Amino acid sequence: YQSGMGTFQVREGDDLGWLGYFIGGNETLTRLIFWQLPEDRERVEEFFFGVQRNKSIKRVEILGRVFPTKSLPVMNLPHV
Repeated sequence: YQSGMGTFQVREGDDLGWLGYFIGGNETLTRLIFWQLPEDRERVEEFFFGVQRNKSIKRVEILGRVFPTKSLPVMNLPHV
């Protein structure tokens, strides 16, 4: 996490499943912006498995592409 910028940089070895779990339970986040996703699909799936539980996120951007949050459950990801 970079103070004041609201950004988090994923590093090798970070547990994205836990990160997704905590984001999924957050009630104040309104959007997520990704500049890059890890190449390991399993790690990304673990992350989004938790994120899909979030009720406050209204917008997700990946490399400048915008996805309304209602599209998250229909992505090819595990469902809660």
